[in-house]
Amino acid sequence: MGASTPFSLRLPKGVAEELNRIAQLSGRAPASLAARLIEKALRMRDVPGIIFVDVSHGRCAAIIGSVLFVWEMCVFLLPVVVAE
Repeated sequence: MGASTPFSLRLPKGVAEELNRIAQLSGRAPASLAARLIEKALRMRDVPGIIFVDVSHGRCAAIIGSVLFVWEMCVFLLPVVVAE
């Protein structure tokens, strides 16, 4: 994520409890997890229909509502586009 900037945020009690629960399960600090989740939400806003998922080799863009990664859709569509 790189350099960070301090940012104060008030969360509803239930949201803070869930954040702490997930942070504990994942072995991350709650602030680190919150930053990661906010980053994911901002990316999802920029590219509707695409979600970024953790895979064995890092992170990968996937199409929401399917089992396809974006790169798989590109491999499928490239021959169609080139043929036109």
